[in-house]
Amino acid sequence: MLPPLRPEQVFVLSRMMGAIRAAMLEEQPFLGCRAFENEVVRLVAAYLEALTRAAAAR
Repeated sequence: MLPPLRPEQVFVLSRMMGAIRAAMLEEQPFLGCRAFENEVVRLVAAYLEALTRAAAAR
């Protein structure tokens, strides 16, 4: 189970989502592609999984 996020973790997680903003500002052609969506999800899921594992190890 995912523990409650600390402010630092929320900050980091929200900045990961900056990849979407950057893709929009840079008018990247892959912005609407499933592959880009999958990579963003992979990034966020890996971070949340790491937080969950760290919490379970305590």
